[in-house]
Amino acid sequence: MISFCSRLAIVTTGKIDVSPWQKQNQSVDFYHLKGIIESLLEKLKVENYSFEVSKDAIPNLHPGISANLLIDKQIIGFMGKLHPEEEMRIGLKDVYVCELELDKVISSVLNNEVLYQEISKYPSVKRDIAIVIDKEINASEVIKVIKNDNQKLLKDVEIFDLYTDEKMGNNKSLALTLEFSSDNRTLETKEVDKQIDKILESLKVKLNAELRS
Repeated sequence: MISFCSRLAIVTTGKIDVSPWQKQNQSVDFYHLKGIIESLLEKLKVENYSFEVSKDAIPNLHPGISANLLIDKQIIGFMGKLHPEEEMRIGLKDVYVCELELDKVISSVLNNEVLYQEISKYPSVKRDIAIVIDKEINASEVIKVIKNDNQKLLKDVEIFDLYTDEKMGNNKSLALTLEFSSDNRTLETKEVDKQIDKILESLKVKLNAELRS
């Protein structure tokens, strides 16, 4: 009997969209794709995942720029840069790909409790920040630190950009949108500013993160 499973494929190449604080476009890379995957898993409430360098070569991928993705120590997909021979064959450079077994991803979150709450009648306030952190720190760790800081007014955190270049060495820049709102009043600017300062201080202490100027 032939078995089938649903798979999610991601292919990225070319330049990253310019962010408000950036003065030039940047080419996508391994960490950009890794950030996309982490953001996806964060949205799906997957917490027990990890990336691991494969002991065996992953077909059609660059042997030095690829990794397996695991959930509960079980391989559920792979990611990395296409092998130079594959890039030459299709006539493109710096192509990064990912493939995930959706059935295994979904099964890992089936027992998660889903909570609902009433939508606030008051407008939310969104703020964008960019932080510089070590390349090895997962985006999920950043989000976890922010959310675990018991921010009563913080409603959502989204990572919308990742930036690296040679000048940054072992660091990378993550851009995040933070959304604040209250269930019983319209927030004042100074309240949001205070929350942002508290979040940045927490990120600095726990992850040695710095606000990118």
